[in-house]
Amino acid sequence: MRVVATLLALLALSVALLFWLRMDRRVPEAAPATPARASEAVVAPAAPPSETPAATPLLTPPEERAERDTERPLAALLGRLMLQDGSPAAGLSVRLFEHTGGSAPHDALSASDGSFEFLVEAGRWQLGAEAPTGCVAWLTEVDLAPDSAPYLEHRFAPGAPLCVRVWTNVDGVVQPALGARLACVEGASSSVEQRAWSSAAPLAWSAVDAEGRATTPALPASEQLLFVEAPGAFPLSVLLDPRSAGLDALRQSDGCVHVFVERVGLLLRGRVRDESGAPLAGAVVGVSAPFAEQRTLAPDFGALGPEAEALGRTIFVARPGAELVRTDAQGRFEVRAPELEFAPRAALALVVWPARADYPHHQSFELDLVGLDAARELDLRLQAGFEYELEIVDPQGAPHAGPVRVRDVDGRPHAPPGARADAQFEDVSTAPLFPLVEGRLKLRHLGGVVLVGAAGADASADDDPLVSLPLAGPTGPVPIALP
Repeated sequence: MRVVATLLALLALSVALLFWLRMDRRVPEAAPATPARASEAVVAPAAPPSETPAATPLLTPPEERAERDTERPLAALLGRLMLQDGSPAAGLSVRLFEHTGGSAPHDALSASDGSFEFLVEAGRWQLGAEAPTGCVAWLTEVDLAPDSAPYLEHRFAPGAPLCVRVWTNVDGVVQPALGARLACVEGASSSVEQRAWSSAAPLAWSAVDAEGRATTPALPASEQLLFVEAPGAFPLSVLLDPRSAGLDALRQSDGCVHVFVERVGLLLRGRVRDESGAPLAGAVVGVSAPFAEQRTLAPDFGALGPEAEALGRTIFVARPGAELVRTDAQGRFEVRAPELEFAPRAALALVVWPARADYPHHQSFELDLVGLDAARELDLRLQAGFEYELEIVDPQGAPHAGPVRVRDVDGRPHAPPGARADAQFEDVSTAPLFPLVEGRLKLRHLGGVVLVGAAGADASADDDPLVSLPLAGPTGPVPIALP
């Protein structure tokens, strides 16, 4: 009996030990939910993730982009940087940034033979290369298809000193934009990212002095972008194309090119929806606020300072920079308008580029300058419009061979079907061109008046004929005779 009692005691001890070990290693289970009393808040369960990916601002902090990186098809980019004499440009910073999918930037240094290479997510990127001393930086756009490996070469050109003076409007007085910086970049202007956001590019910035003056290397006979940034103002990009006359023709009497940057004003909030009322994610939203008066290319700045008379006649470019943002998965956006109080405006409008082939290239929504309320959320409902067919003939009556440009009466150009919706600027010189098929093109539009003109070195935008598109929709091809 004593042996049996001992065995039973050992068995009980073993069972207790085994039970203790299992309890010690078991993950605690969540406590059962208890009904909430009437005085307690009930937290709703999280909504399922949206099927539409959240769109991102055009300029997104790198750390946020890194968090959103997911598995995507890869592509390689190979290239080589050279000096003007063809020798390798070694040790220069090369950066891929502003990926269409939001991926974080990638950096590299050119090797001893000037070569560089990247293995990155497929998609559209901005590529920037630091310039050797005395040369101008390089900025271009690359479209990397999955599993592709394109090869690029670039030969840096030496720059000539270009004097730039930067102005802004402070409390109604035009004065030098203190704290501004500027840089020139060789390259064409083919996208919103390239024209509007420069901070991520590897640029050699030049700071202005107390008179808003700075000198930067510029190309004396090539197309380039002049980027300007100033505290409290919108970044500005100016297309300088001195190929026809040289930089000397762009300078004013003091030997400088003069530019104007706009102060940041009201924050506008809103939501973009399609014709059915569904939120539109990934649309680009910007602000249009043209000045009330223009003197050639120089605007009337309102209450001007002592240099107003001379300044109004000498500013070369006064195109304001504009903030551009993308709507999120719920179609919401926040975008800053320029300062309105001290600079008279002809109008204030939000411009939306839907980035969808079944909608017009862009749509404008005019806002009430008097009753504008920053606290109110703006509801922007897009219209799908109609697809018009334009039949274009030359002065002899034969089908025009093309291509042609199409723009609104305010100068804002349209892009052909399938072209990127963000490849647009309020500048006819950079308008995307429409190819013609047997003298015809298709244009999605809301109806109304547009200007259609031939592209080419001898074609003047001033001669573009006005064309009225029926507001009720197309009734047949719209005939257009070019001058």
